[in-house]
Amino acid sequence: MREVRNARARLTSGVHPKATDSTGGSLSVERELLRHEDQRLRHAIRKHRQLISELLGDQIDRTDAQSQLLHVQELTDQTAARSRQAS
Repeated sequence: MREVRNARARLTSGVHPKATDSTGGSLSVERELLRHEDQRLRHAIRKHRQLISELLGDQIDRTDAQSQLLHVQELTDQTAARSRQAS
């Protein structure tokens, strides 16, 4: 965030270390700001992709045949235990 503030300060002052004129300085600062925004957006995309992957992974974990058989067995065992408790 400090980089953005520094870039904005240079933009408003018209001074940029690599600039030969104010137009070049403005373009350099604008490019720097865009680069920073691009990095921020790429980070957000990676974060969201990871979250989506985790959420889908939780769903997918229960879809293979072996997991389904185990889940059905667990439910059957729980039902039998509750039936014994009720009687």
